[in-house]
Amino acid sequence: MKRLLSGLLAFLLILSLSACADDSTGVTPNMETVFASMADQLPEALPFDAESVFNAYGVEPAACKQEIVISYYDGNCTAELWLIEAVDQEKAESIKALAEARLESMGSQFRTYDAAAYALVGEAKLFTHGNCVVMIVSENADALLDIYQTAAELA
Repeated sequence: MKRLLSGLLAFLLILSLSACADDSTGVTPNMETVFASMADQLPEALPFDAESVFNAYGVEPAACKQEIVISYYDGNCTAELWLIEAVDQEKAESIKALAEARLESMGSQFRTYDAAAYALVGEAKLFTHGNCVVMIVSENADALLDIYQTAAELA
């Protein structure tokens, strides 16, 4: 009886872990459409081209299916947005690590001279959704996150 119960519990544990990890089957939104929906919550900034994203952040163009990256700072406003769909889960994890390094760099940069920008970096939203990596640094981060989540649900 104990073996049967142990086997059943092990099976349920494996089943529950696989269900939790299955975020990659989610629907991927069109990043250009998401960005257009976010435009009124962001400063006017054009997205970087793929070569600029690689040169500035190390995100390889071949690792991305779609990418929208903007960065804006003028002393009064700070915003950085990454909407990147990677070609696979491994590349998504690699891109997320680059985003984490970017947030760390921004924190170090702003810590000594711009307390408001430093606070925004501390409240940044960074997550993966399937093969997508989303990073939001903005005074409107919560609203931008809602826009992304709605687009991901409707896509």
